[in-house]
Amino acid sequence: MAHNPPLRATAYEFYLSLVSQSNTKVFQNNPTLAAGDVKVSKDGGSLSNVATLPSAVGSGKVVTVMLSAGEMTADNVTVIF
Repeated sequence: MAHNPPLRATAYEFYLSLVSQSNTKVFQNNPTLAAGDVKVSKDGGSLSNVATLPSAVGSGKVVTVMLSAGEMTADNVTVIF
């Protein structure tokens, strides 16, 4: 599912870590994300909730983000947390 570079109108998956707000020197372990915490913008348009909430990989510090083909129908896709 992941392509480098990402392809327009093709589902895309990537991984990241989130910095802890209580201690910015460490990554958040098993972050809990709720609806509205992660949003996507296509070509600078309005922000909307992602279709699939990101989740921690194995309850660890790595989070997987999956964007649908519909969310990738733009030249510039921005994801904010």
